Amino acid sequence: MKGLARKFTRSRSGVAAIEFALIYPVLLLLMVGMFEITNAVIAYQKTQKLAYTVDQLITKAPSVTAQIVQKTMSAAVSVLAPLDGTNATIDVTYRYIGADGKISTSWTQNFPSGKKGSVLNSQLPDNYSALRDVGYLTTSVRYNHSATFPALFFKQLQMNAESIVRPRPGKPITCTDC
Repeated sequence: MKGLARKFTRSRSGVAAIEFALIYPVLLLLMVGMFEITNAVIAYQKTQKLAYTVDQLITKAPSVTAQIVQKTMSAAVSVLAPLDGTNATIDVTYRYIGADGKISTSWTQNFPSGKKGSVLNSQLPDNYSALRDVGYLTTSVRYNHSATFPALFFKQLQMNAESIVRPRPGKPITCTDC
């Protein structure tokens, strides 16, 4: 019996398999975690790009209609591909800084509802404080990113992005039916 116990404790066969069995779950969890983090970073970058794209497309026109704004936002959602664009909500607000420095909201739109959006009172960049008689467009995007493996880390992350673009100086961008 003593010889059998000594032989068992000195034997090294199967040690690699036991070590692998202990380390494998940790390695698998790390790999899946890196995959989820990478997907979340990509979703965040695409959300930022979506906000910027909507701003750039709308500021090209001197006047728009609610239908044009909705079509622009609908087309811009393709920036999220291959992510699910139905999880995105976009609010666009056009504000005007008057000669007296007062900021007034000219119009707002929401996607996908097509109704008036919520007025975005975003923090203006420092270089905007001295501007007079100029308008700017603010786009806010909220995107709910669903995890690939929701049981392991998180079910959903809400991505928020905002873009502020000052269109060409002069006439404000009007929206006839917003």
